[in-house]
Amino acid sequence: MQLAAMNELGKYSEVESQATAELGSSAALMSREVLIAYRKQLAKAFAMQDNHSSAEGEYNTILSLNAADREASELLIEELIALAKYDAASDALHKLMLGKEENANYTLTLGRISLLKSNGGEAVFQLEKALSQDPSLRRAYGFLADAYALSTNNLQAIKYYVLAIQYTDEQLAKTGQGNRNKREAAELPEERLRFLRAATKIYAELQNHKEALAMNLRLIKLKDSDAAAHYGAGQASMQLGRVYNSVEHFRRAVVLDPTNATYDSALKSAEKQRNDLMASSTPLSIADVLVNEIFPSIYKNYSDVHQLPAGEIVLTNNTESAISPTSLTVYCSELMSTQHRFSAKPSMQKQILSCAFRHCSMSLF
Repeated sequence: MQLAAMNELGKYSEVESQATAELGSSAALMSREVLIAYRKQLAKAFAMQDNHSSAEGEYNTILSLNAADREASELLIEELIALAKYDAASDALHKLMLGKEENANYTLTLGRISLLKSNGGEAVFQLEKALSQDPSLRRAYGFLADAYALSTNNLQAIKYYVLAIQYTDEQLAKTGQGNRNKREAAELPEERLRFLRAATKIYAELQNHKEALAMNLRLIKLKDSDAAAHYGAGQASMQLGRVYNSVEHFRRAVVLDPTNATYDSALKSAEKQRNDLMASSTPLSIADVLVNEIFPSIYKNYSDVHQLPAGEIVLTNNTESAISPTSLTVYCSELMSTQHRFSAKPSMQKQILSCAFRHCSMSLF
């Protein structure tokens, strides 16, 4: 059918014009099946243009022609949800479910409706039930995360936000391969940003500053113009004692949102702490040591010790100027000692070096 192909190509306004014209001139001559097919394409064109009232009208017309059309009923429910007619959507869904075997997608939709009605407890119940009915229904993760957040269960909320972010990453990868329509391709990046922002907020509330920083840095990588993400990264950096990094992030937040008094105040406070550190600290200090768990049992999997998973040693330059070539000696008691040399650049506030072993002692000179 030509209209279906045009809808797939995103030519929604053209479908609307052509279908409306042909229905106006030839509807009386069409069989019921052809008439329903035309109206379904017209309803889809309306829906994709966010004309949900007209789409609702078309689906009701289709159901008046064939009350047993399950697809039309399902699509009508989506239009009712889009129009915030939640009770009507719930009634239509329960009618559709009456006397039928449990359907995970229908249960998911009940959970979505409860969530939209701000009933967190019922939303959690329905969404968990949907996942138990079909564990592969991973698009439920984001809704379930929102439901747990609404219920102030932050630990469960963060669990599902992380899963939702992973799932959205996978969907975006498929979009890049051309396996999604244009509307989904446009919506997925914003959905991922929303999940990241929600996760960042919860990590901050849980005082898990490392994860809050990681989430904010990912937000910044995806959207450097996000002033709130730079501010959040600055706050997390400050809580982790990374004063120099916090200054950089607060400064960027102020540049992006110069009228925000909170950002400006945070920058001034961070700059004061940085200046105090510069006056009292050694030129170079170890800010953090980030390592992965490594156990002796995995050594045999590496033909060369240099292939072992590396950790990171974060060094802070506590001055405004360059530091002349300096050495960091890392003593790894299991196997050997190694010495790394580097030169800090004037513009950099940290240097990251690799260390292949967990149990290390470090000295600066």
